[in-house]
Amino acid sequence: MEIYPGTVYLTQDKSLGMFVPQEYNVAAKSLIDEMLAGGSVAGEQVDFGVLRNLGKIVSEPALHLDEKASPVVLTHAEAAHFEIIMAQFFLRSDLPYRIKRACRVCPRTTIEDPARVAQHAEEIQRSYESAVMANRISVIQLANSGHSGLAILRMSASPPKPSTAIHCPDCDSSDFELSPVTFCPDCRDRRDELVLVRCPVPDCDFDFTALVRERVWTTSASALQQFNVSYKYSAVINAACALDDFVRNGQIDFLLQHVTADTGIFGVARCMWVNGRKRDTIMLVTSERICWSSKRLLVLDEGDSLSWADVTEAAKTNSAADDIELTLANGATITFAQFIGNGQVLGIGVPSTVLGFGVQTIRRLAASMSSRRS
Repeated sequence: MEIYPGTVYLTQDKSLGMFVPQEYNVAAKSLIDEMLAGGSVAGEQVDFGVLRNLGKIVSEPALHLDEKASPVVLTHAEAAHFEIIMAQFFLRSDLPYRIKRACRVCPRTTIEDPARVAQHAEEIQRSYESAVMANRISVIQLANSGHSGLAILRMSASPPKPSTAIHCPDCDSSDFELSPVTFCPDCRDRRDELVLVRCPVPDCDFDFTALVRERVWTTSASALQQFNVSYKYSAVINAACALDDFVRNGQIDFLLQHVTADTGIFGVARCMWVNGRKRDTIMLVTSERICWSSKRLLVLDEGDSLSWADVTEAAKTNSAADDIELTLANGATITFAQFIGNGQVLGIGVPSTVLGFGVQTIRRLAASMSSRRS
């Protein structure tokens, strides 16, 4: 599945902006749909017409041809409503988070800490695993002492796997309606609403949105720079996945560590040998360096990078037509060989003269980059 970088939203006067990753665009659209379907709002009422317009704006990922964003300029009303929407994600992570569990069969309602529920489930699982291990040890001891009949009986009496399902204490139903719950930081009143704007308690009027407003908006320049980096991240991820259906997250994470807003990216390639060792490797070639990450064993990854300033020569060996040998200032060499396909040309923030991307291109780039050293 292709990764999209996200969208930059600007206020009407373009003084403020926010970069919203695509997964948050999807979450925002879902929240808007819930509000339009009747989701409760604490405090100020919202304009459903404005919400419907926002739903259309965030419903589709924006198509970007390069790292220069095409910002979406919001009206004053759209910006105010979108601020409320995006503030909810920060508020839910900052404020105490609880779950209201309402039984669908009887009137029973409870408030639960999801962390404690998860901890209780883990304790049940650990207790079960300890009982199973104790039973196995008992079976071995009985068998070793000549009581094979008792050992067989003990094996058949293995502890049953416990259920972690939650049942209503009144009617024993397991059918619940779950909804988020938090508490007002000012008056401590419980808030069950889907969206938090202002506390409706008389004499409180706590402004939830103001609590996180500085984290929702930033300067327009900062929002555009965040998009720039995200665009490069998504391009590298998509290219790596196109070259290797089973590329590991650790490999991609290592490559992304070498990408900043100022990084120019030529492309991504894949080879099978590094320094004479068989290593399934994803390689990122940028204006600053060449970096690579290889699969090792079943789950381990290993990676390294090399600044072009440390390369004195780029050539090929006589052993293979599709290899690259880089010579370093200390005389050491690094060889990459057996490339898979022609790589993925990205051409982000670099001269457009690079029309293709493959072994010859990498070799030529390495030679031109290393020549700058002198």
